[in-house]
Amino acid sequence: MSGHRSLIVFTLFTAEAVLLAILFLPATLGFAAWAYSDQGANLTAQYLVARGYQPAIDFGYPYGLLPLLVAHIWFWLFAATPQACFGITAICAVLIACAFARIVLALNVELAGIMLLLITLPLTIPFYPPNLTHICEALLLTNALADHAARRYSRALALIAACLFVKPSMGFLYGFLLVLMIICKLMKEKRLSLRNIVRIVAPALLTTAVVSAVLALSYGSLSLVESLLPFAGMHTYAAQNFGFFRAGRALWNPLHPTVGYYLKTPAGFWIVASLWLVACGIAAAKKAFSRGSISHEVVLCCALLHIGFVALFFGNRMSWVYYAYILTIGVAITSRWSPFFRNSVCALALLAVVGQTANASIFKLMWKATSPDRETAGLWASKATIADWHHLVETVSDVRRKGGSASFLEGDGCAELLLPGLNPPVSLYLYRGEAAESDVSRKLQQLSQSAMIAVLTRTLTEGLLPNEPEFRRILSRYRLIWKGEAIEIYER
Repeated sequence: MSGHRSLIVFTLFTAEAVLLAILFLPATLGFAAWAYSDQGANLTAQYLVARGYQPAIDFGYPYGLLPLLVAHIWFWLFAATPQACFGITAICAVLIACAFARIVLALNVELAGIMLLLITLPLTIPFYPPNLTHICEALLLTNALADHAARRYSRALALIAACLFVKPSMGFLYGFLLVLMIICKLMKEKRLSLRNIVRIVAPALLTTAVVSAVLALSYGSLSLVESLLPFAGMHTYAAQNFGFFRAGRALWNPLHPTVGYYLKTPAGFWIVASLWLVACGIAAAKKAFSRGSISHEVVLCCALLHIGFVALFFGNRMSWVYYAYILTIGVAITSRWSPFFRNSVCALALLAVVGQTANASIFKLMWKATSPDRETAGLWASKATIADWHHLVETVSDVRRKGGSASFLEGDGCAELLLPGLNPPVSLYLYRGEAAESDVSRKLQQLSQSAMIAVLTRTLTEGLLPNEPEFRRILSRYRLIWKGEAIEIYER
């Protein structure tokens, strides 16, 4: 019977992951997401590194180096395109779904918990991540939780060690908590000794040493050290007013809150589930290290990680998606504790269904209003976006025929790589707190030498452009010749 249950559980989770990857195609391969947003940074980062720029040294880079190396190998095999990036995203999504299935089987999660995980899969697996970093982190942490649930502590620590090179945030916290839990467990079992600790942490130490060596050889030791320190992220958070009670406040206390907002968006489910997980974490604390109570240990760990996320890593109103899987895994596990907990998880599952109404409407609209187009490199775009881009292509071609150069000004993305006639990218991010001084100076120099400048409108209006007066001073030497839905074109 257990073999049949395993097959059914794995089939359910992997089948839904594949289906969702297909359903989310307009978002995962959306033109605006690649040309003007952080998804495009996956390609721009590779371009800059290939031309000798060191991440976190020569250009602002807030993540770890491991996703850069993984993407480099993948793009070497399949070409550096958004479509290839979708391929690795889909594979990671399926592997994350398998990690969910492993947790369900290891802890014998009740049907209510399984249904909650399946219902919330569109929210918890980052199918359309702003950056490959986020789905790589989710892949490692969900599998670490799966190994933790199966009491494979050494393997869980090794995965967490690898995660430190993906993003210098949650991996450090989870590693610290897991080591503390292991020590407490060894003390309770009267097996605490240096030999036992070394035996458990040895795979993690070996992983750290091997990954460090490979990344140092690939990108330089200075880049490696800078990418492991959280200072870049802290600087960004301060510069952009990130935090649960600052920019993140718009999630739980929007400007014009309504009952419909909390019910029809994930906000209501996220808030109630967070309170439930924290309460369950407190209840689990006493039982976490008693014999046979691995479910209480994992729930306590999920609760502490979620609290750490809210207190330390929460950014703007959309950043809840980065670690939603920790929340839902912790909540789902509680379904096995008693009928009261099972019924409560059923209620949360119902809230999660209703809470995806708005998202379902958005994706339905995307399927109707967007389509892949040759003009936009095969990416999905609306008619207005295609018209914008078509006009830009024609204008750039005209400028190039006259012997001039054309530049594009946006906060991130890979517009310059999607339209070869534009001047190539000289920075990864142009946001306050993320861009290095060298990023800003290179971009200012490039713009000042251009005959034409195309500007993504929101870059000037969202107030995140560093040294904004200098950029506006350069644009003042140009005249506006065209204004589309999202792009403005200036000519000298």
